Amino acid sequence: MKRSGEEGGGRVADGLFFEANPNPMFIFAEDGLAILAVNEAMVDQYGWSRDELLRMKATDLRPPEETPRLLAVLEKQRGSRACSVGDWRHWRKDGSRIDVEVTISCLEYDGREARLVMAADITRRKRAEDALRQSEEQLRLFIRYAPAAIAMFDRGMRYLAVSRRWLEDYGIDEDIVGRDHYDVFPGIPPHWKEMHERAMEGESLHSDGERFVRDDGRQLWLKWELLPWRDADGRIGGILVATEDITSRREAEDALRESERRFRGTFENAAVGIAHVAPDGTWLRVNHKLCEIVGYSRGELLARSFGDITHPDDLQTDWENARRTLDGEIDSYSSEKRYIHKDGSIRWISLNVSLVRDAAGEPDYFISVMRDIGARKRAERKLADRERRYRAMTEKAAEDVILLDADGTIVFESPNETSLLGYGAGEQTGANGFSLIHLDDLARTREQFARLARFPGATEQGEIRMIRKDGSINWVHYYATNLLDDPAVGGIVLNLHNITERRRAEDALRESERRLAAVVEHLSEGLVLGDSKGNLTHWNPAALSIFGYASQEECLRKSSEFADTFEVRDLHHDALLPTAEWPLARILRGEEVKELELRIRRKDQGWERHISYSGTMVHQVEGPDFAFVSTTDITERAQAEAALRESEERFRTLVSVITDIPWTTDPDGRFAAPQDAWSDYTGQNWEQLRGFGWIQAIHPDDRDRIGQTWFHARQSKVLYEAEGRIWHARSRSFRHFEARAVPIVDVDGKVIEWVGTCTDVHERKLAESRIREREAMLSILTDHADVGMVMITREHRYAFANSAYRRIHGMAERDLVG
Repeated sequence: MKRSGEEGGGRVADGLFFEANPNPMFIFAEDGLAILAVNEAMVDQYGWSRDELLRMKATDLRPPEETPRLLAVLEKQRGSRACSVGDWRHWRKDGSRIDVEVTISCLEYDGREARLVMAADITRRKRAEDALRQSEEQLRLFIRYAPAAIAMFDRGMRYLAVSRRWLEDYGIDEDIVGRDHYDVFPGIPPHWKEMHERAMEGESLHSDGERFVRDDGRQLWLKWELLPWRDADGRIGGILVATEDITSRREAEDALRESERRFRGTFENAAVGIAHVAPDGTWLRVNHKLCEIVGYSRGELLARSFGDITHPDDLQTDWENARRTLDGEIDSYSSEKRYIHKDGSIRWISLNVSLVRDAAGEPDYFISVMRDIGARKRAERKLADRERRYRAMTEKAAEDVILLDADGTIVFESPNETSLLGYGAGEQTGANGFSLIHLDDLARTREQFARLARFPGATEQGEIRMIRKDGSINWVHYYATNLLDDPAVGGIVLNLHNITERRRAEDALRESERRLAAVVEHLSEGLVLGDSKGNLTHWNPAALSIFGYASQEECLRKSSEFADTFEVRDLHHDALLPTAEWPLARILRGEEVKELELRIRRKDQGWERHISYSGTMVHQVEGPDFAFVSTTDITERAQAEAALRESEERFRTLVSVITDIPWTTDPDGRFAAPQDAWSDYTGQNWEQLRGFGWIQAIHPDDRDRIGQTWFHARQSKVLYEAEGRIWHARSRSFRHFEARAVPIVDVDGKVIEWVGTCTDVHERKLAESRIREREAMLSILTDHADVGMVMITREHRYAFANSAYRRIHGMAERDLVG
């Protein structure tokens, strides 16, 4: 079995470790493509016996559609040395596919032109490449459909991925992936570029609010965060930018601050007395006008209660009204009462009181508004009634207030309606309020209005859609109170609050949750959720499939109840785990489980799988805590790893029993990776032999010759053969060796590595030396003998004749020997 074009080449099994090679290898004839020889790895990994393989052709190992490609490669490579011919698909006996990287060499086998094939299994690499592409696509889809404004950049600030929300927030209607960020936003401030550079250096930056002006001139307030992202080697590959448009919130905060400022100004500068009063009657806060009405300073009033300055005849009524308000019988009350001035005089005031409750619904404080009516009490009675009517309408107001009569006709509108429905003050007065209701909500609203009108003092509330002046729709929360029987009001008071943004946010949240649920349901990984009591509350389809269930109804129970169904063991120690050590039980104890590999046997179905678990407890601000468990079926991976370990152990065993020293170098002849067999023989460690350090193990008298031979072989890309002496660590002496190496080339004829062996021939050299010594001694002894001596072979040829024999027969030595 010789390589094509090589004189006296050694056996493939000797030169390239045909049988010991862990990669499948086989030889097939160029004429007919019949398989002539296979190694043990071929039998192990392809599933056919050696006899079955030797009855097959090279085309039987691959799909029929790849036969033309194989023939083309064979024609192109004809006469070439070993070279890689790319990635191929081969079939195993069981019909499964294996991805391989193929190297083909031309050789002569038993007098026939043949090809030597080595097929390295790259199935796991292909799967890893497919998984990487899928992961990258999932990342792009996640960013694109994320509900937040997110963009991913490379180190040159070019867009790699961008969410639709990003495009919407910044008014971009074109594809910007691949474009430079600063070209998209040419007016970006310099300090933002500085932030980008700092993030590229590894900083994580954020801002709770910063002004940004879009290209269309619209001003936004943005909350942003910059994070560096890293590639698989840990290097920073670019940055992630997430922004949130908080313009509405910022405007609301500004409006709130302005409202508070106006409140303080109103409170202190109001023409009426205003006070906050504790439920026990003590003053908590009073304004200047109240101090003026009663003649006490602010400090003097805060040291008293309202009962201390109330006329005795009015005190019981005051307390009764306060009690009814505290008990919830009434929401507020108004009265006319008398205060005793600091100078002892009586002051008539009109009092309006409402109760403010805290978040828990408990009484917090009264708001009391007092007007000095004095001698004008009767003359201003009508005016006071009007004031009470207005206050009755507005004291419950959230934003807009509308007063309706019994037929639903609008009799009064607060000025705030302009911001809600777009009408000017009084523009809808006299119109029927039902004309403003969306058609889909009209029947329900009429029914509620009719029910409310039948019961004086009754209330109704709900959410409806109302039609704005421009035809657009606003969602409104209404609170209606029937005050038809109150002579000061004579109508139904509607408090209207604009909830359009809230409803949009709720709709967006529901859509986001729907998308998230869809992602979870289509994940290839199993996801299981459980509550804090150990009940399993949700399984996605992948989890059901992994554990052999057809529907969630079969498995919505406590984790411990599966003990009769499953046997759980530690994958690496084969220890049986009690239910208290199952992943969910550990998570409920507060542990975080990461890639816990277990062997699961389902008793009723008889199967066994290897499963990796990860999970943690999720704590929510609103809503109950829950356990999150991710499961991945790693059965195939575990089996592949076990097979790999067995293959590696078998290869190490083969290497350990052969006497040759196998070695490989890079194309320039340097040791580029540790050579265990060489180190065991010579005693050189990796630091000593790496590169050309191996030459130091050669006998000093042989180094130049062997170095020149090695240099010539590398320059000519021919078989390397050399003899010399190499240091043997165990005997602490130099021993004779023979070295052989061949170049491995790619399809372009470029050397990619050298594969060789060193064979210890020391004993043979010693034997040859002893033979030469004995022959020399025999020659000396026989040449000085007086009798003729001769040695003749079985073929009747002279092997030896001494000088006496030649002299007797008159022959020269050259005439006799041979």
